[in-house]
Amino acid sequence: MSDTTPPFGTILTNSFGERYFPAINGETFSKIGSESYFQRHFGNILQNKDSLHLIPGTDGGLLVNWICHKKTGEGSRYLFIEHPELLQRLHDEHILPPQLPDHIAIATPDTWLKKAEELSLKDYFYIGNVISLRSMAVIDGNHAAYVKLWNDFDERLGQFQIGVAQETGSRIFMVKGLENLAENRTPVILFDQVFKGRTAVLLGGGPSLDESFDWVKKNRDNLVVMAVARIAEQLAAQNIVPDMLFAIDPNDIIFHQSKKTLEFHEKSLLVNMYHLNPRLVGLWRGRSLFMGTLFPWPTPLNPASRNYPGITVSHQALGTAVEMGFSRIILAGFDLCFSKEGFTHARGSIEMATGPYVHRSELWVETNGGWRAETSSDFFNALPALHSLAEYAQSHGCEVINPAAAAAKIEGIAWHPWDQLHCEPVDRTAWEVIQQTLPAESSEDRLNHFQQVETELLRLRGEIRRIRKLTIEGIDCNQRLFGRKGKPPDFKYKKRMDAIEAILDGELVDASRLVKRWSVGDLLKLSRPDKNKEWSDEEIETVGRRYYEIYRDSATNLLKTIDENRARVQSRMEEEKKSPNIKAILEQYQKDGQQGRVAVFLAKQQKSPDSYPEKMKTRLEAFQNEFIALMQQTQNDYKEHCKNRLAAPGAVRFKIMTMYQNNEIERLKNFMDGISQGTMEEKDQFVSLIRGLLAEQDADFDQALKWYRMISYKPLIMEGLQRQLTVHLRRRELVSATAVAKRLAENSLAHFPFLADLLRMTGERSMAIGIYKDYTRIAKDDFVSQVKLAQLLLEEGDWDGVKGCCQTILDKDAGHKMALMLLEKATHQQGAADA
Repeated sequence: MSDTTPPFGTILTNSFGERYFPAINGETFSKIGSESYFQRHFGNILQNKDSLHLIPGTDGGLLVNWICHKKTGEGSRYLFIEHPELLQRLHDEHILPPQLPDHIAIATPDTWLKKAEELSLKDYFYIGNVISLRSMAVIDGNHAAYVKLWNDFDERLGQFQIGVAQETGSRIFMVKGLENLAENRTPVILFDQVFKGRTAVLLGGGPSLDESFDWVKKNRDNLVVMAVARIAEQLAAQNIVPDMLFAIDPNDIIFHQSKKTLEFHEKSLLVNMYHLNPRLVGLWRGRSLFMGTLFPWPTPLNPASRNYPGITVSHQALGTAVEMGFSRIILAGFDLCFSKEGFTHARGSIEMATGPYVHRSELWVETNGGWRAETSSDFFNALPALHSLAEYAQSHGCEVINPAAAAAKIEGIAWHPWDQLHCEPVDRTAWEVIQQTLPAESSEDRLNHFQQVETELLRLRGEIRRIRKLTIEGIDCNQRLFGRKGKPPDFKYKKRMDAIEAILDGELVDASRLVKRWSVGDLLKLSRPDKNKEWSDEEIETVGRRYYEIYRDSATNLLKTIDENRARVQSRMEEEKKSPNIKAILEQYQKDGQQGRVAVFLAKQQKSPDSYPEKMKTRLEAFQNEFIALMQQTQNDYKEHCKNRLAAPGAVRFKIMTMYQNNEIERLKNFMDGISQGTMEEKDQFVSLIRGLLAEQDADFDQALKWYRMISYKPLIMEGLQRQLTVHLRRRELVSATAVAKRLAENSLAHFPFLADLLRMTGERSMAIGIYKDYTRIAKDDFVSQVKLAQLLLEEGDWDGVKGCCQTILDKDAGHKMALMLLEKATHQQGAADA
């Protein structure tokens, strides 16, 4: 057995007989064992049925063994992901069982996704039973390799999940589209070719956005300014009023990101995807265009819709802009990579305020300026779609330009710096063109739209009621086919079930498909990950029954949704009346979280709250005040998400140390600048660590120690002490190094051997022997420390102690050369002394 330190360090044995790795789990398992920790963190997952559990990290094999010895839920599987170097050690040390149970598997970071697919990952996603879990190694973050393991795993699993969602379609798009039926009145296709030959600038949220502002202001009158809604805050700060604002996200978070958009309603056009979050759509007071379909089922009321590559608002905005006939579209803030400081988004965004991107993605792109920039998997995966859109633009006679040197270089997108771009004068401003192109919209026009929408909803409602009735009959036929409640099976009901399916797939096909899409997740749950298992008659009956039950419940749910949206449309009709039912209108606003729509209502009525009786006036003003408070709200879930993802202390520390160890000094300096500009918790402590590292790199050890000694933030204390120790050793200041080593040893048993070494080197031999003895009583497998203790004892003449150390080693490795040599020396010296 080698005396060199093996991968992931020493194996210790706690008082429960468990062998663990301090380098991976610290002292987590040293005092109370792993059972209590695992039961607390993972006990509730053991009874999960039909689930696939993905677990980065094995906690040195302890977590695998714990799961192996537990009774787990039927149909559940566990896939651990572990570094191959550690896996080899776990097998060599016989820590893992020689044969894993069928429901447990282990893969490496390179092979886990393939293995997960072999275990029917997609099917488990279909049934909503993919569960990703952090091992204790990931939770504690003692070893940087597990921080990276989790980050890489999380990104790859997220991308896979997005792909599955795109395959199955997402119910949220249908739900939000139906909620927007009243507001989605003017399709974007009406603007095809209206800006033929003109220049547009399309503003995104990337780090280079700031570079565009001066040029945009200078050329404002000759430009069509288009922007993604989430940068409304930055645009307002620059006094830039865009002609069009684009937004597509159905989720609630978009409202907090983009609510400043609502202040541009007088001189901007909102271009929203049909399924944009209804709160943003419903509170918009200006004119709007919608992209995509109107209804999520075939109907003559749907406009012709186009699908562009890419899932982001930037992709859809660019595709839509091409159709408007521009000869030139200039992209700004379309970086798709990080700035040199590590920022992913522009100044003024929540992301930049949080700090630079801390997860090391290992993905790089060439920039227009010729240097390489780091990027995320999301950005990287968006590049091909942007290239496709650039080719699409070229085929329509439109040149796409990105003037930012720091933006990712994309084939088909030209790079011309801002100072080389010029705009020809135009005879009409963009807003004048927009006003002249938009169809006139009166109360009568809106009412006509509302009535068409309600008529279509009622038509579909009738078909879905028929579907619901047929599925109820199908449940009864399925039961009679197999014979229940004392009655024999009757095959004639199979013929009726076939007839029901023929109706559903024939005259009711469009409504039937909608009902299936509405509950596609539940229908997919009827599939089984264990496809090789034979189906019993009882299982076939159960699946048939569940099929019709899901169909029935989906139709019932869809009927409820249609009625809710009819009520919303009727509320919009009420807004148009001369004597509206204000109570009913406000109830709908309250239900939708759109209290601020009071402003839309009052504008239509051409009244103020003062025009109404005191009780109603008070209620209208209360709604207005709620909206004002909402607009002024600064804390939201997205800020918390950014803080947890972009500013996790362990991830920040890991990135800093990785850059230092890789000698990426320039990147480290840029990263420090990025941290300084953000609002990260304890950012000064991270800056102190980096300044210390930079001083150490320059051999300015006094400055390095000064910065390291300023570190008091708990997640960085051990790193700060370790760096102090390194500096003292480089300066050969053994006494000072020993003092620091004592502090390290107080926090972790893993530092005992080094402290003992320093004590020996400073002449404190008896103290060194005591430390080694304390350590080796626990770390019986640390042969390096056993040998060092034996050498010290030999020098002290403690031959029995030497023999004890050597025997401990030889009991496990009979051929250990150093142990045999020391044992021979001790025997020889003892014999000479006795003679």
